[in-house]
Amino acid sequence: MKFNDIIGQKVITESIKRAVEEGKVANAYIFRGAAGSGRKLAASTFAAALNCKSLTGEKPCEVCNSCIKQKSGNHPDVTTIRPSGSSIKIKQIWEVISLVSKKSVENGYKVIIFEDADKMTD
Repeated sequence: MKFNDIIGQKVITESIKRAVEEGKVANAYIFRGAAGSGRKLAASTFAAALNCKSLTGEKPCEVCNSCIKQKSGNHPDVTTIRPSGSSIKIKQIWEVISLVSKKSVENGYKVIIFEDADKMTD
């Protein structure tokens, strides 16, 4: 999926698209909104664009090896953390800390997507 395919989030998508193009990416982003607002899709598209290997054209290109891995959910540098039961457990956070302390596998960005981050425990 490309940024232009995300409906109703033009300002957000233009902002993150520009960050990728200019190489001025912050170390964390929060995608907030109601269910169905496209926050998971925007985060996933952003992760794909960050690791896209296309040298020309728009990112994500959807045809390079990195984009194909991201689309299938098998990219080694992109991890999604989902609540285990009713919350995100401390054990899951320890695993994330261990994961981000290691170098990226494909020399790109390490991306951690927290689904329902509001369900983290104290």
